Amino acid sequence: MNNLVRAVLLTGCIALFSIPADTSGQSRQAPEEFIKQALKTVGELKIGDTRANLERYFRSDGGMQYSKPERYVYKKCPFIKIDVEFSLKRGNSWPTLSPEDTLISVSKPYLEYPFYD
Repeated sequence: MNNLVRAVLLTGCIALFSIPADTSGQSRQAPEEFIKQALKTVGELKIGDTRANLERYFRSDGGMQYSKPERYVYKKCPFIKIDVEFSLKRGNSWPTLSPEDTLISVSKPYLEYPFYD
């Protein structure tokens, strides 16, 4: 190879490997560690926990939800979902969603595309 070709290849390699892997300034987490953390978070949910505790790590999935159980997605990855049921705190008339509602069942986590309204 001539010297010009070597110089161009060397410069290209240096430029390629000097680009930061993550431009957000945060360190990347290995996929296995990310999944492990998601499973740990689901495993820490217990029957009797409040809706407020669940919603620290999960949010309601999009789309219309008319029946039980309710679908929740992991805030860090909307493809990781769980189905949950609550014992609703009763108001004067209709039951309303409350941060004080208590968990009565939690499914195993599963993968699914997010729903959108």
